[in-house]
Amino acid sequence: MVEHKSHGSCGEIADGETVYKFGSVDFDYDAIDRGNPLVAVLEDAPEDKVKTLAVAFDRILRWCWKTQTDRCRQNRAAFFRFAALTAAMRPDLMGNVSYAKLGKECGVTKSLLSKLAVEFQDEFGVHFRRSMKVGAVESRWGKKK
Repeated sequence: MVEHKSHGSCGEIADGETVYKFGSVDFDYDAIDRGNPLVAVLEDAPEDKVKTLAVAFDRILRWCWKTQTDRCRQNRAAFFRFAALTAAMRPDLMGNVSYAKLGKECGVTKSLLSKLAVEFQDEFGVHFRRSMKVGAVESRWGKKK
């Protein structure tokens, strides 16, 4: 028979002859968020903007994790999409490496990373400074139908 005794912030659980003692401490969970700039921005943001941010983040994750035939291929494809997106949107986060160098490090071609970045731009209606001009993209990859 399991017996539980509580003594304020301490307690014990007895299971037959074995007694397990435990304790707890007061923890300031709010301290984790204090000083986090994202939390500060979101706390002051109107609810509709927070929802818009959540929807946008969801769309980006769905784009990265487009369904593949098997889990291994899906993981690799998601990584390549995420790497291409990061290299295009915030190249400084990846050491400002070129698509060629990043592709070599990831074991894929420069053109695949570039194509994924262009695919993201087309789907989300954005343009990265790092990317080719729209006319050059269309002539290289063909117009999207």
